[in-house]
Amino acid sequence: MSEAPRRIYVCFGETVEHLEELQRCAKHGAHQGDWWTVNKNASEHDGVVFYMMAPLSSFVATGTIAQKPRPVTSGEFIGKYRASMANIAMLSRPVHLHEAKAKFPDWSYLRALHNGSQPVPVALEDQFLELLGTG
Repeated sequence: MSEAPRRIYVCFGETVEHLEELQRCAKHGAHQGDWWTVNKNASEHDGVVFYMMAPLSSFVATGTIAQKPRPVTSGEFIGKYRASMANIAMLSRPVHLHEAKAKFPDWSYLRALHNGSQPVPVALEDQFLELLGTG
């Protein structure tokens, strides 16, 4: 039986500390703790693109899901799923949301990124990674 194709998911950061943690992990090759929320359908070894919300409003890094997402059972993110991240690499430059919207005007998810972690449409994966400078 063939292995399911690897998917790419968008994960969010909101604070300077989130960005600094990504930078630290990229620099030192460290695994990211399991505080990143991710789509519950994601799998170990799927790819992630990290998006920093306003005021940066940009995609800033890529990585890999290091373990199967687990449900959060208490606290602020109850009902969401979290996973550890690995292979974090900062993009050569942040890619602003406006650039992605201009390149993919029909990708409705980009108009409401706050709606949680979602997969990048398979038909757009290669073009999206190319826009980010990783494809």
